Formats: sequence, structure tokens, C-alpha cells
Amino acid sequence: MPNYIKNNSTYKISYQMLDVELISGNIMAKGITVNNVNPDQNKSLGLQGTIDSLKISRLGIYDAVFSKKFSSKNIVLIKPILNIVLANVSKDKDNTIKLENVEIKDGKIQVFKANRKKVLGLNSLNLKVTGLELSSDTAEDGFPLGFDTYSVEARQIFYRPDNIYLFLADHVKTEKGVLNIRRFSLVPLLSYTQFTKYFPDKKNLIN
Repeated sequence: MPNYIKNNSTYKISYQMLDVELISGNIMAKGITVNNVNPDQNKSLGLQGTIDSLKISRLGIYDAVFSKKFSSKNIVLIKPILNIVLANVSKDKDNTIKLENVEIKDGKIQVFKANRKKVLGLNSLNLKVTGLELSSDTAEDGFPLGFDTYSVEARQIFYRPDNIYLFLADHVKTEKGVLNIRRFSLVPLLSYTQFTKYFPDKKNLIN
């Protein structure tokens, strides 16, 4: 399995420890570094960074190895520092990563669209998500994630859904199903003159 990943994956992956159970699809790894083999391509999800430790349960190993599709029951990432570049939407290829349950502890995550424009940045991220879906399909309207339920705490939030607005926040946290945001800012990226020039059909800059 490690040799197959090394020779056939679209990623360069190194690790200090790896334990793979082929029958159950459970994987445990520590000291992980990941990079794209071809960083300039945008046909598949781009990953670059490090993960302190990773635990995956019930990975669809056959699809991961032979179809290059990723699906898993549960995944836990400890101290991930990752830059994620979303793949271009393709009618001929499924670029979606499907995970039932995801947990991130103390992560630093940055998400970029396929054109390398930053759309999302999160620091000190603690996250629990069910029914996560990550692809450029979910980013067409600005947000690169789809999910069923979640709880989250993060600092220094950056969210840029388009070329009109930038959302910033010092701290976000869910408590009893309510999202609390501290020091929230909505920053227009265009002057009013630029806005009326490039978006004549919109009524006003803050709509």
C-alpha cells in the first residue's frame, strides 16, 4: 500500500509512522508531509502542508487506489497546517472528497479556488463535521464546503466569497447550535465607482 501510494498518487506523501489495515480500511499515521506531484495542475484537489497525526476509519481503499476517489467513515486530523486548492469543476471527472465525519484539532487551514485566489482561512481551528463534502462544485457560490451538521471554534477568520466583499472575524465559536462571532468586519473590496462599473445590475454595494 505505501509503495502504491508513492508510485501512483497525485501527491508526494512522507510520514514518520504509518499503520494500514487493508481489510478494515483503518489507517493511522504520524509526522505527515504532503505536497502535489504537479503543483501547477488544477484537475484534482491540491494539498500542501503537514499533519501531526492522522486517523482514518473505513477508507474506501479500492476506490482510493484504483479510481483516485476518496471516501471515509471518519477522519481525525491533529494539528494540520494545510493549504487546499480546489480542483476545477469537470463534467468528466468526479473531484469530490466525501467524508461522513471529520474532526480537526488545533488546525491552520487555508482554502484556495482553482485560480489560486484565497477564499477561506482559519487559525486555531477545532472542528467537528458530519456529512462533509469538499469540491469546487460547492464553491461555485463562494463557499467551498458542504456539510450536514457542525461545531466549530476558530480564530483569525478570513472569508472572501467573491471580488466584492471580504469577511473578517477575530473569533468564531458554536455554542448550543448558535454561532457566536467576535470582532466581525465586512470589508468592501471595490469603491462605489468600481462597483457600479463592474456590477451595473446590482442595486448597491451593501445589499
